[in-house]
Amino acid sequence: MGRGSKAASVLLLAAGCCRGGPVQSVPPATAVESTGGQALTGLNFPATAFGATAAQTFQVVSQSTVDAHVSVAISGPKAALFTVSPAAESPVDIPSGGAQLFTVTYAPLLPNPIPPGDEIDTATITVTSDDPQHPSTLVALTGRAAAQRLDLCWADTPTSQQCLSDGGVTVQFGTVAFQGQSQPQEIDVVNRSDVPLQIASLALDGAALDAGFQIVEHVATPFPLSATSGESEVLHLLLVPRQSGALAGTFEVTADDPRLGGKPAVLALAGNGQPPGQPSACLGIDAITYADGHEIVPPQIDPAQSLSAQPGVVPPGPLDTATFTAETQTGCSSDPQDGTNLHFQFALAGPPGSRAALAPVSGHPEEQKLTFDVAGLYTVTVSFTDSAGLTAQASVTVDAVPHDDLSFEVSWQSPAPVDLDLHLVRVPDAGPGSDPRPLAGSPSADCYYCNCLPAADEASGAFPCVGYPSFVDWGAPDDAGVRDFDDPLLAAQFEYAPLRSEPLDIANLSHPEPGADYDVLVHYFVANAVGGPCGTDTDCDADAGYAVCQSGECLPVATAQLRTFVEGAELDAGAPVALEIPQTCDLWWAGTLHWIASSVPLPDGGALPPQFTFTPHRAADGGYLTIAGSLGPAGCPLTP
Repeated sequence: MGRGSKAASVLLLAAGCCRGGPVQSVPPATAVESTGGQALTGLNFPATAFGATAAQTFQVVSQSTVDAHVSVAISGPKAALFTVSPAAESPVDIPSGGAQLFTVTYAPLLPNPIPPGDEIDTATITVTSDDPQHPSTLVALTGRAAAQRLDLCWADTPTSQQCLSDGGVTVQFGTVAFQGQSQPQEIDVVNRSDVPLQIASLALDGAALDAGFQIVEHVATPFPLSATSGESEVLHLLLVPRQSGALAGTFEVTADDPRLGGKPAVLALAGNGQPPGQPSACLGIDAITYADGHEIVPPQIDPAQSLSAQPGVVPPGPLDTATFTAETQTGCSSDPQDGTNLHFQFALAGPPGSRAALAPVSGHPEEQKLTFDVAGLYTVTVSFTDSAGLTAQASVTVDAVPHDDLSFEVSWQSPAPVDLDLHLVRVPDAGPGSDPRPLAGSPSADCYYCNCLPAADEASGAFPCVGYPSFVDWGAPDDAGVRDFDDPLLAAQFEYAPLRSEPLDIANLSHPEPGADYDVLVHYFVANAVGGPCGTDTDCDADAGYAVCQSGECLPVATAQLRTFVEGAELDAGAPVALEIPQTCDLWWAGTLHWIASSVPLPDGGALPPQFTFTPHRAADGGYLTIAGSLGPAGCPLTP
């Protein structure tokens, strides 16, 4: 019926009413539509995970001037998987021109066994109304259900991969050096389903961690993989062996894949750790600085060779300084595991009486310096332990032998610090046994702290001696102010001298004068600590070493020893002259060396030995002399 016919009917009804005829009712009219107003014949649900739900809506619209009454029902083989809300088994009133929304929920259940692919579920909604034109309308329901499916794959080559979905997988890392690093192996965590997959954790088991397997990327969990089959998370595994031999472990991923039953999907890991390589250590002398100031360094000196194998190198002696180096390079102080990233530990074993110590070289942890004090054997050792617990060690031994024709070395001990002074007195016209006291302190005959220190110390003015020349000149007396190579040189224990306050004095002399006597004197200059007030010696604690009462104070007794070297050879080796000096201002005449001639080289390569005599003055010989003097605030003066 067209619009004109409908209008005519309304007029007729009106006319009939006015003429007293019967009243005709208007029937309901309904339409089943989408929420967008389009005619609806079916609802299709997207892929839904078993155990999850999906919902769709539709509406029933009243299209007449009267209320409509509708009811809905679900039927079909999988009707139980669908529900509608509001439930409308009883008619629902829809006002004229209004609409009623209905929500259909799809809730697929996990079957047993779990199907290998998606399942299609169908049902039908029947919408029944009092619309005489459309008493019932059918809406087809189609749902697709899928189970989440996790897969793990190893990209064994750049163009291929092995996956758990095809069978068991063992990721091979090959043989890797101990604490070296394997090539990273790509692992893909894949969603093989059309529904979202939730990854709960990524982990290595304890065996894998102990072996040294590592996950390169830090991936925060949990995280989802989208509902697109093949969506993946790419990560990499490494092997840094902590052990040697066969290594194994597992890479485990947990997810909401119902096939896993709450257990992780597992990739086996396998590799082999090579046994740790033994480190190597080496040690050599890189430089020598001699007491006279000259220095030799590579290429003049080869740290890889012993000094004895380098005929052009003069080995260091007392007062010289050597730089020891554990050079880091392949095959020398290196390690297969740690490379040259080594922590060096140096140690020193010196001769008896030595107080020399190793000193670091700034910016060079592989180097140490050593200034030799007394003559004798010094062994420097370097060692380190690598990350595998293996150790390496190397040593260098230096026999510090005096270079000069004559060398006198005095060292001492006392219960408290004292200052002794070594005096080397030249007596050219006297015979052995002549009293040296008239020459002691003479600026021209006595080499001691005031006029015989190294030139560098004299120039500093650190210990000026007013009224005395800067040094004695025994080699060229006519060239005053010019030090000759024959001149004696003293290294004293003052803080500015090379020995840094050590209780040691050394006097060296090159080319002694034939026919000259050289007297060695030791002077007790001052005690730097006292043992308390006293009236007599009996008031002092002799057991503590404070045995002498002098000027009302108990003073320590100084025990000294003298070592004498002629052309590097020690006289009476192992039995130095022992001195006991009880009082300040005491001067001990320790001995006299009478020089006859120096050694003479022979054409056959040999040499005539030096000719000399040495007379030691020991305590038993009564060789102890006391000079006049008194203890002052700066020590005991020595008066010629």
